[in-house]
Amino acid sequence: MKNNEKIYDEMIKPHMTEIIKICKENDIAMIAEFYIPTDKKNGLCVSSAVKNKSGAMPKHMSCMAFIQQKVKRT
Repeated sequence: MKNNEKIYDEMIKPHMTEIIKICKENDIAMIAEFYIPTDKKNGLCVSSAVKNKSGAMPKHMSCMAFIQQKVKRT
């Protein structure tokens, strides 16, 4: 199996860091989730959520953000 965690860290994370910064600066709510299983961590996921300044988020995004907070990450 490819090392998806390494691919995420090296190729995706720098872009996500910039996307999150842009969203915060421009009051844009967003959710992103990546499923990046590895040989040792089959259920590994990386999630990011940004609410807008008022804390508003469409219902379907709010549900996903709530689930992200409640799911135990291993």
